Amino acid sequence: MGIVEARDEVLVPEPGWVSYGPCVRLCGGVPVALPMLDTIDEELLEGLVSPRTKALILNSPVNPTGRVFSAEEIARVAAFAERHDLWIVFDQVYSDLLHEGRFPAAQSAPNAQERVLVVDSLSKTFGMTGWRLGYLALPKGAAKPILKFIQHSIYCVPGFIQTAAIEALSLYDELVPGYRRMFRRRLDLAAERLSQVDGISCKPPEATFYLFPSVAADDVEVARRWLEEINVATLPGSSFGSAGAGHLRLSLTCSEADLDEALDRISRLGIAA
Repeated sequence: MGIVEARDEVLVPEPGWVSYGPCVRLCGGVPVALPMLDTIDEELLEGLVSPRTKALILNSPVNPTGRVFSAEEIARVAAFAERHDLWIVFDQVYSDLLHEGRFPAAQSAPNAQERVLVVDSLSKTFGMTGWRLGYLALPKGAAKPILKFIQHSIYCVPGFIQTAAIEALSLYDELVPGYRRMFRRRLDLAAERLSQVDGISCKPPEATFYLFPSVAADDVEVARRWLEEINVATLPGSSFGSAGAGHLRLSLTCSEADLDEALDRISRLGIAA
């Protein structure tokens, strides 16, 4: 609302979180799909940009794939944005769930700080998903128009949620490393077991608690069968954009007992109709 006006175009990653496109439309803008399942294609970027392009959304670690863009990839995107004078809306809400190494942040790319809007959240880091507490870190000059929107929409985060956030942040070093170990263990286990099922190929991601296995079948049909026949809920990859077709997103936030049971059921049923 602060940076996009009617008919402005925004490059939206696919596969990507399903709210990106609707958020752009809510501002009166036009989302333009940017396929980036395995790589950021600079030639494709140049082909999609137009005089109406105002911004691009970059999500790392990626929901749904768990992929983390390298510092080199982010630097190339930042240089592209600089050439075309674009904002970068950088969604890093899963950054605390990076399993190894140091997180490459878009705001650290050369000459990027003046155009990067950092979106972050406590929801994933601390399991506060119902509390909806996050923040924007903004370049100089961008805060004023965004504040106008916030003052007449959400007003503020409720005080008791802010108090809970202070407590959560004080426990960061105690809680977050344990969450990382837990999810890494689950991802490795589930990826190995899924890859043993005919027609499924799965690698554990670099971050998040999601798996995004490829399936040698229609992803919508597989998700439907698993839900209706074995009570296992997944999301078809195509629901995150056409670039996600042929994949499923699995969230491993259930109990380990439920996860083990779900993997047993998937192993028995498989993907074939």
